[in-house]
Amino acid sequence: MSRFLAIVPLCALLLSTCSSKDPMDAASAAGTANMFRADHQRSGSYRPFSAPAGNNAWTFRTGMALLGSPAIHENQAFIGSMNGFLYAIDLKKMSVEWKVSAGARIHASPRIVNGRIYFGDMAGTFHALELDGTELWRLPTGAPISHSACAKESTLFFANAKGTVYAVDWASGGIEWTHDNDRAVIGPPVVAGSEVFFSSDGCVSALDTATGKPKWQVELSAPSPPVFNAGMLYVSSLGVLHAIQPADGAIKWTSENCGFGITPAIDGNWAYVTDPMGDMCSIDLLSGKKRWVFECEQEFGQPDSFQLVPDRFPAPCMSNTLAFYATWVDYVYALDRITGALVWKLKIKGRAPSTLVLSGDDLHFGTFDGWFYSVNAQSGKLNSRVCLGLAIASAPALSDGRVFFGSDASCLYAATEEGMMLWKYETAARVRGAPAVEGQTVFFGSDDGIFHAVETEDGTAKWTFSTGESIVSSPLVKDGRVMFGSGDGVFYCLDARDGGRIFTFEAGAPIVSSPCLSAGAVCFASDRYLYAIDASTGRRRWRFELPADSECTPAASETMVYLGDSEGNVHAVNLSTGEKQWSARVQGPIAVAVALSTRLLHFGDASGRLYAMNRETGRIMWEFVAGGAIRCPPSVCGEWICFGSDDGVLHILNARTGKLVKECQVDDRITTAAVPWNGKILFGTSAGHLIAIQ
Repeated sequence: MSRFLAIVPLCALLLSTCSSKDPMDAASAAGTANMFRADHQRSGSYRPFSAPAGNNAWTFRTGMALLGSPAIHENQAFIGSMNGFLYAIDLKKMSVEWKVSAGARIHASPRIVNGRIYFGDMAGTFHALELDGTELWRLPTGAPISHSACAKESTLFFANAKGTVYAVDWASGGIEWTHDNDRAVIGPPVVAGSEVFFSSDGCVSALDTATGKPKWQVELSAPSPPVFNAGMLYVSSLGVLHAIQPADGAIKWTSENCGFGITPAIDGNWAYVTDPMGDMCSIDLLSGKKRWVFECEQEFGQPDSFQLVPDRFPAPCMSNTLAFYATWVDYVYALDRITGALVWKLKIKGRAPSTLVLSGDDLHFGTFDGWFYSVNAQSGKLNSRVCLGLAIASAPALSDGRVFFGSDASCLYAATEEGMMLWKYETAARVRGAPAVEGQTVFFGSDDGIFHAVETEDGTAKWTFSTGESIVSSPLVKDGRVMFGSGDGVFYCLDARDGGRIFTFEAGAPIVSSPCLSAGAVCFASDRYLYAIDASTGRRRWRFELPADSECTPAASETMVYLGDSEGNVHAVNLSTGEKQWSARVQGPIAVAVALSTRLLHFGDASGRLYAMNRETGRIMWEFVAGGAIRCPPSVCGEWICFGSDDGVLHILNARTGKLVKECQVDDRITTAAVPWNGKILFGTSAGHLIAIQ
């Protein structure tokens, strides 16, 4: 639980905080959000507005949804993500063992055949991997593959978005035959005997497994993917279930109209079908009559069009006594198979868009929010979950009603004030440093050592500049120049118009710190030193030796520079001379920038404490103890200050007293500075979400 530690009487604190005439205060009061930490001085002080009420205004997801079902092999689960990785998860530890990049989004469920993993991606490549993630082969097909494969003996069968059905050798990836269907294929194919069956737009078809030649085709409106059971094919279509004879495609019977049209699950003489509103129906396969209907209690509203696609809505899953399924409104249900009575339901984080998988006593599934779940099938209790999202480590930059931020998904995103994506710019590596916006250009670096200048309007590249190592440093843009540090130990100053080199400064060690600018001096940290160089020439003015290394971004007033280090020391250094004004020690290592308010500086440490110090003396004025480590810098907005902690809580405090104003709990670790903007607070999370608190 959070607690507040008062250090000095409130009257003394108010006296010290209300009498400043520091020139920095006027500048920071006008701080904007178009660059990291509000201004060139990196004060972290933004334009004031009333503290938000704490409601979630919107959440932007960076595309790490788990759309396919997991494939289970012994104690491992394999699942693909829209972030382009296939993950291997240890089901005992519920931890990621390895991940492999496919180079494109993965919508399809992986399939395990003969101890190997097979899956397709949205770039149209079909992959074969060993169980340890080693690549065996890959087959380009030229069109997205969004569904899983089926297998017969040594042959795999799958289809791509062009409607081409492939038969390939499972060992080599060699193509045995292809069939060009004249309609888009819906869902995965199914193989039985000498036929492979699949649904497409308006029909169900059968091909010969040996030659790929068509055997029959039956017309059906909006068919689900076929299911084979006990010598019969079953397909749902427009609210009814059809039983189709696999030999000739003749429809044996059609069930009563029950309004259900998603992929059926077949078990014995009964079928189980769900609908987009979250209800389930059981049908007797001998008569085609309804056995029971379970209606959800929730008010669902209307599903989006994506989830009305039959093969992208989760089919039921069966145990000996229960039927399991997920709804599109964040619930998993377990029903009695005989009576349809509710046994349990579980609220989850994010919709589960694919079929649940039962393995032993547990259900496993992924969600749109990038979480992989393990749930006890009998009780409905959550065993554990692990987030497979790629974090947003880049604080957002905001300009002209747009939000710009990077992600570990190797993209820079642009979104509206309402959280709707405008465009994304793909890079070859993670984007961890906060971007900076100047005019019609957004500037940022990526982990492959490339610095980018991109059009704010449409994400078109203007120019790029290559350094030797990763760029985490957030750029500083001033007077037509853009400045940043690189992991190659070089500080760069480039022409903002064309990326031409103006000057460089050799620090000799990686530069993760972002630069600040004040009184013509650019300051940044590298290894165990704080540097000040001339903003015009790049010549060193001074170098201050630290007692420990630091990757923190310094903050500057007109006369002083402030910086923390990895041993928990905070330093105030004279901007003109580089001499120490004071140093102070706190409880834990400091990995964040400080924020400057009137006569105070604010920062957090790994012990979970947020401090307010007197800027002139280094005296601690108050402390606030959060429930987790503080790895992101705080932001000051007039009379209040906000920051996130590792326990997933956004804290809003009174900047003068340190008393808690509001707490907002999110499900994931907060991984960026919180940026106040237009009555909202924006921040990124470890799950790849950009969240706006109203």
